Amino acid sequence: MLGMVCDLWAEVAVLGIALLLLISSLIFKNKIQLAKLDFLSMISMLAIVGCMLALNHHNTVDRFYLTDRLSVSVRVLILLIGFCTYMLPTWTRYANKEHHSSYGFIVMMAIFGMNIVAIAKDLMVLYIGLEIMSVAFYALMAIDKNNRFAIDASIKYFISSAFFSGIYIYGVSIVYVNYGSTEMPISLLSSIANGSMLSFGLLMVVSGLLFKMGCVPFHMWTPDVYQGSPMFVTVLLSTASKVAIIAPLIHLIPLLQTAAVMFYSVFKLIAISSIILGSLAALYQSNLKRLVAFSSVAHMGYVVLLIAFLLNQNLGSVNNNYFSVIMLYIFSYIVFTLGFLSFISLSTKSNRDSSDYELSNLEISVQHPLTNVLAVILLMSGVAIPPLSGFFAKFYVLNLVVENSPMLAVFLVIFIVVSSSYYIRIVIIICFAKNLQVNVDNNLILARSSSWWLLLITSLMCLFFVCYGGFLMNLIQPLLR
Repeated sequence: MLGMVCDLWAEVAVLGIALLLLISSLIFKNKIQLAKLDFLSMISMLAIVGCMLALNHHNTVDRFYLTDRLSVSVRVLILLIGFCTYMLPTWTRYANKEHHSSYGFIVMMAIFGMNIVAIAKDLMVLYIGLEIMSVAFYALMAIDKNNRFAIDASIKYFISSAFFSGIYIYGVSIVYVNYGSTEMPISLLSSIANGSMLSFGLLMVVSGLLFKMGCVPFHMWTPDVYQGSPMFVTVLLSTASKVAIIAPLIHLIPLLQTAAVMFYSVFKLIAISSIILGSLAALYQSNLKRLVAFSSVAHMGYVVLLIAFLLNQNLGSVNNNYFSVIMLYIFSYIVFTLGFLSFISLSTKSNRDSSDYELSNLEISVQHPLTNVLAVILLMSGVAIPPLSGFFAKFYVLNLVVENSPMLAVFLVIFIVVSSSYYIRIVIIICFAKNLQVNVDNNLILARSSSWWLLLITSLMCLFFVCYGGFLMNLIQPLLR
């Protein structure tokens, strides 16, 4: 038991912070004291990240959990995203309401659930992590009980998530009956029989995971839920929850390779469908959060496509190039999405109702042109203009796709061009639109907010990727070595 606590000290720390925030809501009633506790939780998350990076990690394999370099990297990203959620204006708005410390508790429980998903080595442990994460999101979406959009988003996510949780757990039962265990292998298991029922069970398990990633045809919930949720919940859903699913998908690869031909075709079909639908649907969105939703569908299509090619490798082989490019693309996607959502928070009306995130309501800060410059840099990264991070992420993906299917690479180039148009449309509004609605007082306030600093950091990370990209690739290269 003590050894498990030592291996999972980061999760124990996150859970401890969550319980501290919950108890504080019963003891402290002063908003200033509660705000200090929120600040303490932010510092604690950074401290956990620092310790995880500083410690010399060894692969720890238990019956129920796995702490390898991949899971450490995913957990670090989740904690950093959790830190960024506290920097958004909408978090401050909800935090000033009654019982705001309970919101901090729920956020920390969502992070705890995502960490469990990242380290799970057993399908039932993975299910527990998924449910902790999902229940936290149900509550977070509906924290503003007077907002009908938020309540609607919570109900839609609850119903769809419950349905796919049932599919997942039914798949786990089929895997257990045919495989004799719910353990996710991390090495070649030659004793596994290639049975049709086992493959069917694994397909249901994968469907439950791809639902959380928002891939086609499991994407139906994403636009409505993203639009109705508070901004900080949209940040967690569009970044951290998707990152968390990457680890179990990669850990499942040796087991999926028992039916490599089938799963290669399924993953490839899902990836291509996600890229097509996400790119085309985003073109017709006037709501910025719905645009982010369909954009995330397309981005996850590229990740699933790399996993499909990884499944097509020889059974038991480990190609570090694929793993490295997957993590690089996820990193680039997180940086871009965090920056874009912070820009939306800065540039839309202060009412923060879901209807105010319309493209027609976009406010441009004439008094602070640096904000506009940072937004253009970020959006150009989404367009994949060199030498920004988005360009390198797409370049490495195309490089691997060309090795497997040159015709598919041509198809991807076409849809990269298509997807760039909805970002260019926002750039045109920023640079050339006339009769802009500008509120000087709001812009002066927002330009000094922490959300502006988040936009600054993410834009600079996109701009100077060429300076640290080589170090990042060398860092993630040995993830599963």
